Amino acid sequence: MKRIIAMVCMILSFSVLTASADTIVIPVQVAGAQYAGEHVGPAGANLDGVAIVGGITCLDYNVTTYIPNPGFTVAIETLDPLNLTNARFYSAADPDGSLLMYQEAAWLNTQLHLIADSTVIGEIQFAIWRIFNPTASSGASADNVNAENAWMALALATVTDPLLSFDYSSVIIYTPDGKNQEFISGGAVLLGAPAGSSVPEPAAMVLFGFGLVGVASLRKKK
Repeated sequence: MKRIIAMVCMILSFSVLTASADTIVIPVQVAGAQYAGEHVGPAGANLDGVAIVGGITCLDYNVTTYIPNPGFTVAIETLDPLNLTNARFYSAADPDGSLLMYQEAAWLNTQLHLIADSTVIGEIQFAIWRIFNPTASSGASADNVNAENAWMALALATVTDPLLSFDYSSVIIYTPDGKNQEFISGGAVLLGAPAGSSVPEPAAMVLFGFGLVGVASLRKKK
């Protein structure tokens, strides 16, 4: 196991470098859900004493952040190609592709807050990790891995659907100095679709998507 007693989200505190150069400490609580031996899902956090709505979700599976941690500063980016240039997974050679990855992660992060089942949360978390680190492996059962892949496919299909329009203004990307980890907060809000079309809300789309993949999203009964 790469992670011994800590996972990529397990941080006691880190600091955010804002546009006004203020340093704000964000204490991070350990995420509550566990899946395949990993802590998964959003971790509680607060900014300048005010809770970040929905907490923060880590994006990089391949980097372990141990606790206790003395803290570090991060750059803040919004989900705009012009504001993503300092993000860990931004590629100047493919800015549109970089933006798309973060949009997929934002949509999946929204789904994390609609689901209480820790196994499904883990499957979504690994889908997020695999967007940025394709070799990320949960080591879970074949059914679970199929579900992880189904979430990835559904995220890509959803955010690129020409019938759908999303608002990503709530999304914030936190990139530590040295770009050795990354976090996201906020999510994709469905704005609507062209008149005359019938498009389900994200939660319904998840259920419909898993209906399409059939048994790939089902887990074996014990």
